[in-house]
Amino acid sequence: MTKSFFLFLFLFTVESVQSQQSISACYSCNFPIIGWFGTRLKLNDDHSFDYLFHGDLYHDHIDGTYEIEGNTIKLTYREERDTIEIIGMDTLGNLDSFQIHVPENNAVNFRPSKLKIQGARLILYDRKGKRIRRKMNAREKWRKYYFVKVPCE
Repeated sequence: MTKSFFLFLFLFTVESVQSQQSISACYSCNFPIIGWFGTRLKLNDDHSFDYLFHGDLYHDHIDGTYEIEGNTIKLTYREERDTIEIIGMDTLGNLDSFQIHVPENNAVNFRPSKLKIQGARLILYDRKGKRIRRKMNAREKWRKYYFVKVPCE
């Protein structure tokens, strides 16, 4: 009786530890903010991620890497360029290039800095490390806000 109990306890512990470490999947916010703004996050096996925040006139699409420390996921976004070089032909057929300044991305302020694994949910933290608890939904009611696992597209 005691051997089977300890075997069951061991297998249960191993299974729970393994399932926590495999977080690679696609996640989305549990509702669109104010009915317009959606967020998607894809965590890959190689510790890279793809982040998309979009809606109305905002669009923020960036990637980066993440680290897992206990039940916390720390996100590191790649550096963004402030200029873009465009190469093309002028009217005489000569190769020419010029640089344009990238407009400021106001959606940067909505990026989470870390996520906490809480069961099947990911709880968001802002850039200052403060937990994002609630957001306003389409009916202008404040609701709990978190990420849930969704099928990858």
